Amino acid sequence: MGLKISNFTNRINCVLCRSALLEEIINLGQTPLANKLTEYSNLNSLKYPLNLVLCKNCGHVQLGVILDTNFVFSDYPYRSNSGKTSVERLEILALNLYRKFKSNNDSLPLKVFEIGSNDGSLLNFFKRLGCEVLGIDPAKEAVMEAQSSGIDTIHGFFSDQSPNLYSKIVDKWDLIMINNVLAHTNNVNEVLKGISEIMSSETKLIIEFSYLVDVYEKNLFDTIYHEHVSYFLLTPLAEILNRYNLKIFDVERFDAHGGSLRVFAVKNENEVEINVAVAELLTYETNLKLDVSENWLTFSDTLKALESKVKASLESFNLSGLDVVGYGISAKFSTMFYGLNLLSDSFRYFVDDNRNKVGKYVPGIDVRIKSVETLNEGIAKAVFVFCWNYSSDVESFIRKNCPLVKFIIVPLPSFKIIDVGRSQ
Repeated sequence: MGLKISNFTNRINCVLCRSALLEEIINLGQTPLANKLTEYSNLNSLKYPLNLVLCKNCGHVQLGVILDTNFVFSDYPYRSNSGKTSVERLEILALNLYRKFKSNNDSLPLKVFEIGSNDGSLLNFFKRLGCEVLGIDPAKEAVMEAQSSGIDTIHGFFSDQSPNLYSKIVDKWDLIMINNVLAHTNNVNEVLKGISEIMSSETKLIIEFSYLVDVYEKNLFDTIYHEHVSYFLLTPLAEILNRYNLKIFDVERFDAHGGSLRVFAVKNENEVEINVAVAELLTYETNLKLDVSENWLTFSDTLKALESKVKASLESFNLSGLDVVGYGISAKFSTMFYGLNLLSDSFRYFVDDNRNKVGKYVPGIDVRIKSVETLNEGIAKAVFVFCWNYSSDVESFIRKNCPLVKFIIVPLPSFKIIDVGRSQ
């Protein structure tokens, strides 16, 4: 199993192919757990190794330590409906998938099952379209929110054992969704085996994840945190899907989380036409050669350059007499803060617009998270956006509601400082 470190063990086998041929390609030092916020001071909270290893056998990139998923996800503050952009994306996704897979000649409703359904936001949009829906999620509070809004949801983890435990899962599903979840589990084989067992020859499986190509090309280092076990490429994913009698017939790249991939799969016996985009993306990955460890050397150099830019900007704003406020204690926060070696003294305080986070402590820092309303208190401010993937939402909110904010600092995908355009 490897060396036991509190809730962690060192990884010795690939999460996909079980090979022991693992090589470290990125080391971000040690960070607290992302999204593990507490109501008591966590100044002395444990920090754990954060590194990525490359499987030399199948080319899969993954976290170099194994974490206890029950510890990470049992009290999970993330909500699908926490941002306007996220909610709009889910609504559009549900509508597009409904139009794509709902036959005009079929009077029966689409049956949609979502693994990792969180607060039920996506399923709610499917339900509004007349679909029959069911979700499963391990986060108790999120499940309760989903159930209270009328979304049938099972509390628990999905695996190859789930159909035996939950009889209602065994059904003829038209769509099975697993969005930003497959990357979170150390049991990829068990999850895919279980999914394959409940799929009919006509079921469409839709998988979403933060795409490793975008992480590499845009230096999205803060998508690396303990919650994310796997960093998928299409190539090794296609190989493991085939192991469970599944094949990819379409792919879509989109900009969520800085760059994501949506994969569509069916049983091998399904004679669906395979979109040329699949072969094109596989070729692109081959040419990029991310399965060669030497090609990751520039990643750390780019990260060091960003660290210099960020520290210089924070120092400049502090010296100018502005309060610097950190915005968004999302999962990305821990890697951004500790990966760039930032200091809590560089920030006056930290805010978040998620009511479940306000009042809790910033990971590893003896400071409570404040509400966004505090941006209108005190003196003029510069806001550093840790949740940069929602920076357009943050900018819009600040321009409308926060006259004391003069500048917005967005670290990724390219560093920029936005002058809100108000006089001092």
